[in-house]
Formats: sequence, C-alpha cells, structure tokens
Amino acid sequence: MIEQILWFVGNISGENSHFRNLIVEHTKLIDTFLRLVERQKISRYLLRTMCWVNSNIFRFKGFTNNDAEAGLRVARAALFSEDIDIISDTLWTISYLVDTDDDNLIAYIAQQDLVNKVIDHMGSKDLCVYIPALRVMGNILSASDPAVIERCLWGNVLDQLTNLMYQTNHNIVKESLWALSNISAGPCSHIERLVHSEVFDRVQALTTSPNIDIRKEATFVMCNAVTGADFKIRTEIYEKTSGAVLRSFLKALRIND
Repeated sequence: MIEQILWFVGNISGENSHFRNLIVEHTKLIDTFLRLVERQKISRYLLRTMCWVNSNIFRFKGFTNNDAEAGLRVARAALFSEDIDIISDTLWTISYLVDTDDDNLIAYIAQQDLVNKVIDHMGSKDLCVYIPALRVMGNILSASDPAVIERCLWGNVLDQLTNLMYQTNHNIVKESLWALSNISAGPCSHIERLVHSEVFDRVQALTTSPNIDIRKEATFVMCNAVTGADFKIRTEIYEKTSGAVLRSFLKALRIND
C-alpha cells in the first residue's frame, strides 16, 4: 500500500513545480522519508521507490534550503547502496540540488565522502549511473569556491574525466569538457594539476575535432587555462603542445560561429 501511494505521489510531483509545491507544503513527505531511512528498517524495493520520488521532488527549482537539507540526507543514505536504480535516482537528486548559484549550498552538499563516492560512480560501467554522476560533478565544479574544487581534485576526478573523454557518445565528451573548463577557470594550482594530468593531451587533441560543439568546449578549456595561468605554466602549455595550442586558437578564430 505504501509503495503504491508513493508511485501516485511521485507521478504527481514529477509533473511540474506547482504540483510539487502542493505536495511538499501540505504533507510531511520528505520528513517521512528521512524518518524511514534513519530507522534503517526499510525494504530495498521501498527505498528504490522513495529515491525515485525524491528525485522528482527536486527536479524543479524553487525548493527551500530546509527541504534541500532533508532531501540530501535521504540521498546520502541511499548513495552508498549497491542497487543500480537506487544509485541512479539518488545521483539525479543530488545533481538537481547542486544545480544552483548558491556556493554555500554546493559547499554544504559537496563534502569529501560524497564527492569521493560520486567520482567512484563516474567510473561505473552502467550508463544510468555514470551519466548522472558526471552531471553532479559538473555542477559541483561550477562552484566559485576553490576549496570545493580542491575536494574534487583530491578525489582524483581528473582520472575519471580522462576515461570519459574517450567515450563515443559526443554528449558525454562535451559534458566532460564543460566540467574541465570549470577546473581550468580556477587558480593556477588547479590549472597546473590539469596540465600535468593525462586528460590535458586529450583536450588539446579535441580542439581540432570535426564536431563543432566538442571543438568549442575543448577550446574553452584551453582558453581558460592559458588566461588564468602564470608565465611558467603558459610556457609549459606551449612546450607540451609543441605550439599546437596557438595554432588551434588561430583556427578557431576562422570559425563562423
């Protein structure tokens, strides 16, 4: 009975923000989820449905920080599950929560243990897991707080992004490049980590990609790196690419876009 009710509520809350707000404002749904999870007396099937409903609740913007905090606690409890469906819906929930301009909220959510787990899931073989994990990481890396980016770098996010950059799916490569452009837009220490990683050569190669969207994103990564770097790192970039970085910039100037 509980699971059937949750399916009903989940379908309604996933329709639009108006219905979602009605459910959140006039029920104790999120608090109920939290109590059930904290008791740890819940079946895998019920937890799976709860995580799906939780993702529908936060799909639309306009939730309060209190609701976000409660939803995050539910998501954190489910993130360490071994069930693929639970992990997938949980990652989507977190991706919605960190899709914000509020750096304080991103910093609160992106604690080191959560960041490490998300990075682990970026290496999953399951498409339904590594795609939302990549979205979470991209949103976290968009924060302007260098300390948040540092947590991701310490979690070896560059290694996982390197693997994703060789995907045949252009959208995944494009989103990976967007994540890298946020790193290269940071301080010199972050740019230096990027330049010294394996992913740097792949980014440079993609600045001449025949796919214009990928080419633009790769060029953004390199532009950010060159612009934000000091003289030492700029020289290193030039030497490491044997001058190809400048040639790719010059070719980009001739693109009618």
